[in-house]
Amino acid sequence: MSNAGGSGGKINCTTKEYTSDVAFPFNQNRSTFMVVVTAGSASVGFGGGAKIPLAQGEHYAPYVCPISSIEIDVVGSVIVTSDIQVS
Repeated sequence: MSNAGGSGGKINCTTKEYTSDVAFPFNQNRSTFMVVVTAGSASVGFGGGAKIPLAQGEHYAPYVCPISSIEIDVVGSVIVTSDIQVS
């Protein structure tokens, strides 16, 4: 995956499955983020705001990566691809 800045550099991303609610803290160095609902449903919110509902098979990959906190309410399982993960 190359970065959006066009410099041709690479971003080291990891993919991790979550089966319960997860929160990613504010991080100004986050450069990529995508969530895919693999079972059940989920809702994704940024900075404590309104949440975006997602059903099984749907994904959310914002054009501009959020650096605010990210909250994911999980009913089933989701896979998150990001350069910054939480335990």
